[in-house]
Amino acid sequence: MKNRAFRKTIAAFALAAAVFSAAGANAADPIWKQLDPAQLEKLLDGGRVAFVDRAQRPGKELAVSGVIVNAPPEKVWNILADYESYPKMINQITRVKVIEKKSDFAVVQFYMFLIKLGPVKIQTDYIQKWKYDKPRKITIVSLDEKNVKKKKYNETDDPANAIIWELVPTSDGKRTMLFHTTISDIAESGMVGKYLVERQPTIQIGFDLANALIQTEAVKTRAASGK
Repeated sequence: MKNRAFRKTIAAFALAAAVFSAAGANAADPIWKQLDPAQLEKLLDGGRVAFVDRAQRPGKELAVSGVIVNAPPEKVWNILADYESYPKMINQITRVKVIEKKSDFAVVQFYMFLIKLGPVKIQTDYIQKWKYDKPRKITIVSLDEKNVKKKKYNETDDPANAIIWELVPTSDGKRTMLFHTTISDIAESGMVGKYLVERQPTIQIGFDLANALIQTEAVKTRAASGK
């Protein structure tokens, strides 16, 4: 059984290598968008996919994770927008405060545990605007706390650092190919976070990938639970 799963994983990554090399080199699109939908679905059926994309934002590395969720896009969308349930769904998120919620966006404050170094816990909180392009895309940008108090939700800290959820229905429409693209802000979480990145730059992309994988897997698990 383990050998079969291993062969399936190897086959998926072999397919990925083949189609990525054959895809058009359009830097305007993430790697997965350069694939034929049927090839993409076959790739994700082999398991989770994660990669680093350096073509999208100069000087930055994007971590992308993709999974197939056994639920239609409408259900996956509702899970993503159920902010109050995030602490139950993702262990690293300890608390969520919904500041405002409209039909086309939501402003949400997340409290998150980052990492533990001996007796020291590195934690952070941040405010985000989740902009809806239902049912296919959610774009998440950071908001400055001062602007939030003034309800200036269109002003972002850095729109180039947007986090993106994208939902693509499978060929039968019964499942969802779910992609999470992120850039972490561990270097901006305080002096300790900045120190860690300066000492070991790879911790940044490692955190990005871990975060992307955790979040996509959490949504997949929540959908499978039927709750």
